[in-house]
Amino acid sequence: MGKFSNGIFGNFYGKIGNVVGSSWRGIDYLKSLPKINKNRVPTQAQVEQQHRFALMTDFLAPLRPLLDVGYKNQAKKATAYNVALSENIKNAITGNYPQFLVDFPALSLSSGVLLLPTNLAVAAAAELKVDFSWTDNSGKGKSLKTDNVFTLAFCPELDEVEYTLSEATRENGSLSMTLPAEWDGKEVETYLFMASANGKEVTRTYYGGRITVTA
Repeated sequence: MGKFSNGIFGNFYGKIGNVVGSSWRGIDYLKSLPKINKNRVPTQAQVEQQHRFALMTDFLAPLRPLLDVGYKNQAKKATAYNVALSENIKNAITGNYPQFLVDFPALSLSSGVLLLPTNLAVAAAAELKVDFSWTDNSGKGKSLKTDNVFTLAFCPELDEVEYTLSEATRENGSLSMTLPAEWDGKEVETYLFMASANGKEVTRTYYGGRITVTA
């Protein structure tokens, strides 16, 4: 049963008939329930979009801690994860239905105008390591020595991810990830972005390319 808050002219919460009242992020909503046609057959475009949605949802779900940082500033009327999901569905899926695939070079984990460091590079190293390196360009734009580094390695063959959260800063100039033993000899996709210590400024995503892990 629905109810009014603060009198008849106040906020309405709950359900009365086919009208639902709710509040999200301090914004009050009134909306009617959708009419459901059980005999409705989805169009081909709708079926394809459903497959794109399922593919990207499955891929991004384990990356939520990264996306919550990378898309924090884009989360106005939707969550950071939902903004990232929408953007990657539009821009990071390749192939034709039903063989849709994640377009790894186009994948985005972050969105912002903070400058990436210069001379970014990613390389495989001994003992199952992936080495990220860069040149500290603190002082350019809003970049600071204290900007935190976030990295991701994804193994398509095993469908597994490894990532780091704030384990290095811009001034460090490098970060080394140690990957699981079962990743030895496997190819991995690599990514990096940075965010200010207060999370208000974020870089775009740097794609480090595909490398082969070696023990």
